[in-house]
Amino acid sequence: MRVALVHINYKGPAHEGYQIGLASLTAELQKDFDADLFVINDDADFQNLIDYKPTFVGIYAIETYKNIIGVLTEYIKMHLPKTTIILGGPYPTIWPKCLDSYKHIDGIFRGEGELGLPAYLKTKNKKIVGFTWKNGNNYGVAKPLTVQELQSLATPYRGEYQRKAIDDCTWDKYDSGKGMIHFSFTRGCPCKCGYCANSIYNKQTGNYFARMRTVEQAIIEIQEATENFKFGTITFEDDILTCNYEWFLDFMDAYKHSIYIPFEINTHTNFVDTIQLESLAEANCKLVRMGIESGSDKIRRIMERPRVTNEQIYESFATVHQLGMNTLSYNIIGSPYETPEDFRLTAELNNNITHDADIRQVTHTASLTVFFPARGTKLGELCYKHGWIRNDIPDRVAHEKYILNTPYMNERDIHICKGMIL
Repeated sequence: MRVALVHINYKGPAHEGYQIGLASLTAELQKDFDADLFVINDDADFQNLIDYKPTFVGIYAIETYKNIIGVLTEYIKMHLPKTTIILGGPYPTIWPKCLDSYKHIDGIFRGEGELGLPAYLKTKNKKIVGFTWKNGNNYGVAKPLTVQELQSLATPYRGEYQRKAIDDCTWDKYDSGKGMIHFSFTRGCPCKCGYCANSIYNKQTGNYFARMRTVEQAIIEIQEATENFKFGTITFEDDILTCNYEWFLDFMDAYKHSIYIPFEINTHTNFVDTIQLESLAEANCKLVRMGIESGSDKIRRIMERPRVTNEQIYESFATVHQLGMNTLSYNIIGSPYETPEDFRLTAELNNNITHDADIRQVTHTASLTVFFPARGTKLGELCYKHGWIRNDIPDRVAHEKYILNTPYMNERDIHICKGMIL
């Protein structure tokens, strides 16, 4: 059996072409099957997939590529009519009704596939947990599957697309002269944000805690990558790398003594303290990314963000700056019930943080994302309930184009508000 796993990065930059979850699944499948990873960047890649002649295709699906998914699956079935096509990833996991939207999809898999997909391919048992097939099944039957023991998994597959992703990172942030590579050693997010797929997945599976590989596995994986690829910066894609306190400190200590390559991480004010931040600085961390999302306490409550004040947020960023590290904040504009005055608080908070960074001679970057009403999420369904979706969602611009029509903010407001951040 020949298995193709597909990541859609249509017209996107090559550095977004490597998806760690798919790479992990590819490594598991390669134990028993002829399996490979494909990235769809343009129409020519459709034929590359067909030339491989897979008997099974698994597509990592996110909602913002829902139209391309339809085009791709029709193309596959036209050339390989007997090939089984399954959708996995966030889209079918939190919105299984997406199966109704595709004529050429055979089924969906919900959750993490490293255990379920190999089991199905070996047995063809359609009752394996996680699968829903296009045969009239009740969507609720397919409970998402979670891998509890990450240390049991193979090291993620890193091949041609990893090399392309590294080479595409042409910016030289830290005088490294090389590209950037991505790692992820934990899964799970304790937050319950109303706009995020994680909160729905956690509710479906009952998992509100982080799972992780061992520190030794993490260090070995990085060391192996240094032998096979040329890169000067590491970014850890984990949602909140600092969740498990002791594991994190052990990892930083091992990293400091055996790796010490400049790196970046994600964390949150509520899940990091000064001791952890000091360990980051000692291990050669150059950038700490933290979610603010909104400077308005009202909007943060609507988003169901972890409870924190603007003063606490500012102090967390200031502590990072004092330790000589740069910062980046994640911010959302145009969420339900947000007004321009609410966003002004977001701008003011970020501008104050930028001022503090300037004093400390480091940098602060405010990353701004336009709210996207993902199906299945609490805030996404709220928008559909009120009829606030202005038009169909265009592929690749879902977080750039404002697609809502609410009484609180319009597209002109979005444009004006973006200019408030320094």
